[in-house]
Amino acid sequence: MDAFTVTDDYLHETQHTFEPSAVGRTWPAGTDLIGKDTLGAVRWHAKDDDGEHYYSGYLVGDQTWQVVADWAEGYAGATAVFDGRGAMVIG
Repeated sequence: MDAFTVTDDYLHETQHTFEPSAVGRTWPAGTDLIGKDTLGAVRWHAKDDDGEHYYSGYLVGDQTWQVVADWAEGYAGATAVFDGRGAMVIG
């Protein structure tokens, strides 16, 4: 199974936008929330070119990194995805 959940929306918190927070958003839509206790879950972080931290969450599945990157780019213009240790995975 490939899926992800957004657990932190730093962009929403810092810009006080009227857009709803992305926290709790899942892919595919309707998927159970993925968290640190989910079997096989890996932490991800989406950032922009300046290193501004936009979103974080957890994912499962090897193909999900690109889905997170596509979602974060389309949703807010993020340009890179990092793993939980800070290593760039896509960008």
